[in-house]
Amino acid sequence: MSMDTIVAVATPPGNAGVGIVRLSGDGCVDIVSQVFPFKTTPRVVQVGKLRIGDVTDEVVVLYFRAPHSFTGENVVEIQAHGGSFLLSRIVDGLVALGARPAGAGEFSRRAFVNGKMSLDQAEAIIETIHAESDVHLRAVSAVMQGQLRRGWRRWRVS
Repeated sequence: MSMDTIVAVATPPGNAGVGIVRLSGDGCVDIVSQVFPFKTTPRVVQVGKLRIGDVTDEVVVLYFRAPHSFTGENVVEIQAHGGSFLLSRIVDGLVALGARPAGAGEFSRRAFVNGKMSLDQAEAIIETIHAESDVHLRAVSAVMQGQLRRGWRRWRVS
């Protein structure tokens, strides 16, 4: 399924040493190649200067070709310095070049729609992010590994 290209900051709000901007969709490689001397080699780390307007940053870029990505689509991740203002400027620049701001949970929704994960696995992502105990993490990990889905199948067959 072909979808437009979406973009969002993939790291929590606030300032940090590193922040990630993620794009997903058919046009992500073309969009990023306009601001980064980008070689379209899947799963190869590229390091260089990202230039968007008057903003320049030394970044790491990773490209995952469909269907071998989280969403099942072409995905590009930009690891930049993690200032929230810088990351928002990068997103704004990528939107100006043709990407669309992603809605909440849209990357996970695309992964579900493209058959990369089940609905219970997609919902477990938020639980993983908010887990605050080992017990919680183990339970969510079981869902992510498909144990809940396999249990449903056994129950349905019985």
